[in-house]
Amino acid sequence: MSEPVVPRPKRSSTLAILIAAVALAAAVTAVWLFPRAFPIVSLEQSLTRDIALARADSFFRAHDLAPSGARTAVHFQGNDSLRTFVELAGGGADSLKALVRGRDIAPFTWSVRAFVPRDPHEAHVDFAPDGRIVGFSRTLAESDRRPAITADSGQRLAEFALGGWINDRADRGRLVSSSYETRKTSGRVDRSYTFERVDRRIGGAAIRSEVVIVGDAPAKVRQYVEIPESFRRRYGEMRSANDLLALIAGLGALVIAIAGIVFLSRSARSKNVRWREAMAVGAVIGALTVAAGLNEMTGSWYGYDTAMSPTAFQARIAMAALLTGALTALLAGFTLAAAEAASRQAFPQQLDWWKLWKYRGTREVASRVAGGYAVATIAFAYVAVFYLVTRTLLGWWVPSEVLDDPNLIATPMPWMSGIAMSLNAGVWEEALFRALPLALLSLWVGQRPKRRWWMAAGVVVTALTFGFAHASYASWPPYSRGVEIFLDACFWGVLVLNFGILVTVVAHFVYDLVLFGLFATSGNAAEYHISAAIILLALLAPALVVAWRWRRQGGLTAAPNEARFAAWTPVESVESIATLAPRQSQLLTTR
Repeated sequence: MSEPVVPRPKRSSTLAILIAAVALAAAVTAVWLFPRAFPIVSLEQSLTRDIALARADSFFRAHDLAPSGARTAVHFQGNDSLRTFVELAGGGADSLKALVRGRDIAPFTWSVRAFVPRDPHEAHVDFAPDGRIVGFSRTLAESDRRPAITADSGQRLAEFALGGWINDRADRGRLVSSSYETRKTSGRVDRSYTFERVDRRIGGAAIRSEVVIVGDAPAKVRQYVEIPESFRRRYGEMRSANDLLALIAGLGALVIAIAGIVFLSRSARSKNVRWREAMAVGAVIGALTVAAGLNEMTGSWYGYDTAMSPTAFQARIAMAALLTGALTALLAGFTLAAAEAASRQAFPQQLDWWKLWKYRGTREVASRVAGGYAVATIAFAYVAVFYLVTRTLLGWWVPSEVLDDPNLIATPMPWMSGIAMSLNAGVWEEALFRALPLALLSLWVGQRPKRRWWMAAGVVVTALTFGFAHASYASWPPYSRGVEIFLDACFWGVLVLNFGILVTVVAHFVYDLVLFGLFATSGNAAEYHISAAIILLALLAPALVVAWRWRRQGGLTAAPNEARFAAWTPVESVESIATLAPRQSQLLTTR
């Protein structure tokens, strides 16, 4: 028999309206401030993947660069070193945007590779987003012979390749170095020439072009910025500090994991672990991870090692995807099993994790799902305000980002990676960094004096661990990312203590998937629209399953006592009661 539909108290309705108003205000704030808080690079693309392939084929044919019968692969890439240098030492985000719009050097390129399996000969050509050819290369075998030319003839040929092959005027550069290498196997002489622009510098750094002449033929043109060694050292020190903070936080995560393993082993001996449900959720996350890995196979051909057979290459990718999925499933499953067992003992009045689907039509489940969406919008507003203030007033730095990802949109399922990563982070990280440690702490503290202070300290410590576990992201100062997440994580820890994990799982999933899915808003092709629709459906899935049950039963019901952790009884106890009842009945009858 279904639970009766109970009218919602007026106080609950008022609170729901208040939370909805706060969430709406946060969403508006986030949409308004995000473009101001984060440096976004907008690319004016005149190339598509198909156009890049067609133009590359024409270039290879015109200069006889690619081996006959070659396969092609295309990859969109960014020069992270150049972008970082320009932002930190070359004028900031505005200078990077100006560089992207200009024609001095391309921070982003389309690169097309032509290759033949088991053949060392291959060719590359690079295009700027506006379609200009900005570089190329041809790889020859060590044994290939070419006629030898003099150093002067080689320089003239290098200048011709700059001006005629990629339209880089040789008259605005000067030769700064030259060298040659004689190949032992073939005796071929390969000459290298480096030219430097005399009319333009970027952040005080020279713009250079490296040209390689193999025998009597141009084999490579590469344009680059000679980033000062002093900057590389400073940036390396910053990244080392990022990694050190993440390593320290990783030790905290290791302590949580060890405590969870000890607790899980003890709980398993006492038959107090619900393995089936935890492993089922882990299996779903693992399956999505496998699908995401296989989805990237089409784009992986750009990095294919021609010494390997194509079949072996595909098999290696498939095995890597399966192994990653299996490990992800086991890690998520075991973490969930430990976190659920600990939470069930520590917070018996919270909603039972594995009965949320059954009672998704109750007010308690609906309020926590809605709360998850509200918390996600508040998180977006908070992050936007945080970085707007810190970047404007304190000079903190986060790298510029490009919303569009042509590599992702070229895969069969562009949305798969975002959904898989968001679900894994939302479930596993919330179980590991919040539910498990806070539940274990609550069990350890028990009814000790000053319990509130102990739990408050636990919220702070887990927030520090979670926040600085993300400190490896490139940012300045090195602790900025950790501070940002720490403040938000304290709020999320309090939510877990008071309302359970469902609120933060939904919030974490929604928050991450919105960020991962922004690429779908940056294009007009059908692939972008389909990806946006699927991502939107995934974002709304928690709300839709609640709304569907709400509609089917004509309203929301109150959650019964059996929807809470306290109602769970081990299977052995249920079986023993079931077997004991007939015996008691028989004894009574005989008496």
